[in-house]
Amino acid sequence: MTKKFLVLSFATTLLASSAFADSISISQIGTVGLRTRAVTATESGGGAPVDGDVYQWQVTTDGDILSVNGVLVTLDGGGTLYNHPQGNAANAEPGDPVFIGLLPALGVDSWITTPGNTGRLGADLPGDGADTSFGDTSNDGAKANFMFAQLTVPKGTMGTFAGKISIAGATGPFVQSFSLPIGVPEPATLAMAGMGLVGMIGVARRRKA
Repeated sequence: MTKKFLVLSFATTLLASSAFADSISISQIGTVGLRTRAVTATESGGGAPVDGDVYQWQVTTDGDILSVNGVLVTLDGGGTLYNHPQGNAANAEPGDPVFIGLLPALGVDSWITTPGNTGRLGADLPGDGADTSFGDTSNDGAKANFMFAQLTVPKGTMGTFAGKISIAGATGPFVQSFSLPIGVPEPATLAMAGMGLVGMIGVARRRKA
């Protein structure tokens, strides 16, 4: 099945010298609004949120990825990330395809990873915004469309996925901060917001009259 790639936020380039440039570009794999896909009935039967929202992000770099650090996932309304009980203990690796075949809900486990053997330092997901870091010490070179994060939340949950990506730059480590949206307002919410705006305009016009 062909995937549509929804570029969410940025492609930032910093000139390290007159001859070299360091760049990190993040995009979301998306097919339904800002959601990558919905949790399937089979996955929810294994414990994942019913019709939950699965988000996946990928990154393209011109240098070796060192870490994803300073991670903080903030969810509104008391929402929580889905973590499968058989998933990676540090939430630093995706599920093994063999085990996903046996435990389908493992396929929507929440995790953040790097191209090499990933280890987590600091607090577990949703992270603390300071010390939570996922990194490796192997040199895997530049990456194109490497999927570094998957987060699964209850249906309609809104929030933010923030942190920093560090790569080996031309003259030393290059760090790019990111803040990515989770969720989109429901159509009814958007309609109500529009009605509120119309009402405010009407009040303003009456005051001027």
